[in-house]
Amino acid sequence: MRAILVLLICMGVSLEAESWKEKYKLSLQSIYYLDHRDFNTLSVFTSAGNLPLNFSFWGFTDFHGNQLAPRDRARLTYAFSEYRLTYNLKELTGVKGLGFQSEYNYFSRSDKDLVRFGLVYKHSLNFIAEGSWLQWRVFPVQTDNDNEQISLIYKFPINEKWSISGFADYNIKHEAQDRWVIEPQLNYMINKYFSAHLEYRYSGFEKANDALRGHGIAFGLGLRF
Repeated sequence: MRAILVLLICMGVSLEAESWKEKYKLSLQSIYYLDHRDFNTLSVFTSAGNLPLNFSFWGFTDFHGNQLAPRDRARLTYAFSEYRLTYNLKELTGVKGLGFQSEYNYFSRSDKDLVRFGLVYKHSLNFIAEGSWLQWRVFPVQTDNDNEQISLIYKFPINEKWSISGFADYNIKHEAQDRWVIEPQLNYMINKYFSAHLEYRYSGFEKANDALRGHGIAFGLGLRF
């Protein structure tokens, strides 16, 4: 009898979790990458696309190993986090896809965090392929006055299995040279839960460091929960 009761409770919790997942468009994904520069990355992505009061949430944390360390490539030694809270401005402005966004960044190696505020605009490109879109982001206000940013995010489905996604960040530095960070990615959905990814990585910050390589190619396997 107790076993049946526990089973019913677990089923109820599971159904409630599925209900919340559907209601708030909750998503959780992890991707484990092997970079050709002899280090691995574990990326964890979270999102909630339908929060109350016209808000949505998206973010990730990348756990990286050290470059050029083949024997310790699986040892994840530092992390970078980026989390965004977006307020949909359509009801106020009448412009579909326009939003106000606050973004939080944290880099464990410098033990430094950064908060940005700006506008985002997302629009569809269905004339190219159904479900294609671009999102433009401009952050004129941030807690670090030496790191303003303009960003482009995109996704282009090829068919039900294949897609191209990625971003290009242009970081405006007043005390140094401006830096690009660019990561286009080819995605293949193996099934509902598993995926494969091929990603090109470029970081102007890494390129400026003589001990690092700025260009990389990584292969990843993903899991959706």
